[in-house]
Amino acid sequence: MKKKLLLGAFLFGSFLTVKAQSDCASAAAVTVGVTNVSEVTGTYPSGTDAQICSFADGDPDAGFAAWYSYTPASNGVITVDAGIESNAVTVDTRLRILSGTCASLSCEATADDISYPSDLRSRIVDLPVVAGTTYYIVFDNMWYDGDTVPSFDFELSYTEITCFAPTEFAFSTETPPTETTVNILITDPALSTPLSYDFEYGLTGYTQGSGAIETISVTDGEAALSNLTSGTTYDFYIRSVCGEGDESEWVGPVSFTTLFGPADLPYEYGFEGNGGWGSTGGWTITTNAAVGQDASYQGEGFAFSNTSPTAASDSWLYTRDINVVAGETVYFSFYATYLGGAGTSASLDLTFGTGTDDQEVISSFTINANVGQQTIAYVPYTTSWTPTESGTFTLAFHNNSPAIGTAALSMLLDNFVVTNELSTDNFLATQLSIYPNPSSDVINITNASNILLNGVEIIDLNGRVVKSAKFNGVSEAQVNISDLSAGMYLMNVSSDQGTTTKKIVKK
Repeated sequence: MKKKLLLGAFLFGSFLTVKAQSDCASAAAVTVGVTNVSEVTGTYPSGTDAQICSFADGDPDAGFAAWYSYTPASNGVITVDAGIESNAVTVDTRLRILSGTCASLSCEATADDISYPSDLRSRIVDLPVVAGTTYYIVFDNMWYDGDTVPSFDFELSYTEITCFAPTEFAFSTETPPTETTVNILITDPALSTPLSYDFEYGLTGYTQGSGAIETISVTDGEAALSNLTSGTTYDFYIRSVCGEGDESEWVGPVSFTTLFGPADLPYEYGFEGNGGWGSTGGWTITTNAAVGQDASYQGEGFAFSNTSPTAASDSWLYTRDINVVAGETVYFSFYATYLGGAGTSASLDLTFGTGTDDQEVISSFTINANVGQQTIAYVPYTTSWTPTESGTFTLAFHNNSPAIGTAALSMLLDNFVVTNELSTDNFLATQLSIYPNPSSDVINITNASNILLNGVEIIDLNGRVVKSAKFNGVSEAQVNISDLSAGMYLMNVSSDQGTTTKKIVKK
């Protein structure tokens, strides 16, 4: 990359004092360096949200603004930073950068707090800019009464760049992802025309330059990757090559996951990591503790969020495809809870089909409300199904709860288990939940039935018992694995109804 940092303002050893003008037409031109904002008394930007930028707080008009302008001589990136040492962290600035004409502005970027509530200053970093285009730097008085914004400084820096990296990627629709292949389309950067791209990829979390599967040069705007592993997440890095010795910075990591192949039974999923599930309607993956879940039940779960309380729910959660055999009974178990008001309940169907649009009901459940988010507990649910034909099926949870007419509420699911044999070992496997998994410290064991836990043994891949614990007929237990080395282990759980084995991973 060819860079040229222009620090002309600092050559004179101080900062500029430029009085901001009252509106876009009279915006005060600034150069690279530090500028003092002595007052915020000008006209607030007018236009649509798309033109003058929409902030997360949603306030469309703060009342007053201070206007500055900057016109770069060549393509590059600028940083506008009010988070500098001369400003206290309590100076609550709000910043936007606009372009275009004063009669027709366009939003380029916004910034509010660097880190709320510890740092209320604002900063926009590495915004691409085009040579000869005027950019308007606008601070407003959103967080102050009237025009009483205290005096503060901001620093403008500029870096000339002749080769920009691409930042937009998509899966090819002509060659969709499979279990082992992915075709990634690359959108050329707007401010330069690369001759090719350097594209490096590997298993997620790998360090760039080490452990990559291979490095390829892409000249047709598409990276065609093959020989991948089913249901696996990869990272990639990419840079533009605009000429000999003229490359962009590396961009990444950007992640993608190959398709999951059908799962054989027994199968279980606890929403930790990408499991190949999909959904439509209101939903989110959520940390259980974040929604007031009982502290004894940790990890992540799935939340059906009722974002329109006056309308009935119609949300779907689709499992990874599962292989079944005709006439062989399939047993299901899962945990659910409903964050509702007194007297309310949620409706949930478990369905099956050969695709997401072809679903038939296996069982229907009523999930009664848990009132008071500090005492919520998950409840176990079980059912069974005997398929009439062999094949690969998509299972689904359908939230078809009636309208509740009050504030938006959520139904939560976790620890889905499906098995085809209800032997003692498999029964225990469906009724005992091990979470979080992977874990770096504590493994929890919870109970979907009246099973009494007697103890656990943790065995490494060499067959050695590396940890054991005894329990006195308890229904729930915890095992601390923080002293174990990272890797995979087998956990033998003994109870009054037999012994089962679970795989666990220590992070």
